[in-house]
Amino acid sequence: MTYPMLQKWKLDGKRVVRCDDMHEWAMWYQTANRRVAQTDIDGLFHVSTVFLGIDHGWGEGDPLFFETMVFSKNETAEDHDCQRYFTWEEAEAGHQAVVEKWTAKAKELQISATSVLQTEVIDGQGNVEGSSRDAQDQAQEPRGGSQDHSA
Repeated sequence: MTYPMLQKWKLDGKRVVRCDDMHEWAMWYQTANRRVAQTDIDGLFHVSTVFLGIDHGWGEGDPLFFETMVFSKNETAEDHDCQRYFTWEEAEAGHQAVVEKWTAKAKELQISATSVLQTEVIDGQGNVEGSSRDAQDQAQEPRGGSQDHSA
């Protein structure tokens, strides 16, 4: 008996088909375009949906062949998301739902980033001193001449 999680699957167009030959599956998997969709959200998050080639449902309920993941530059535990799907069509719809969710989160982050700016000041010994100031206060201050950012 073959355990469901050990079975290999490949795509025939957008349709998932079983592949009993390990060599055939490995060759297909190595060269196949398994990407369903990918979206960059304002340079903050990357959403990727792919075909996995094995059942990530581990034999419980419908097989889960597709996965959407969210990656962020921030890399905090709160900035990760993973959803799995049975069909290509579910994966497309799921990808769009995840993009909408994380687009809203990106907008929230951008709004909060404009309310408080973090300024790092480096003293003569190379130590960093941090101070937060309201963006509105900074906007009201006169701007100086050009700054030399080389150090």
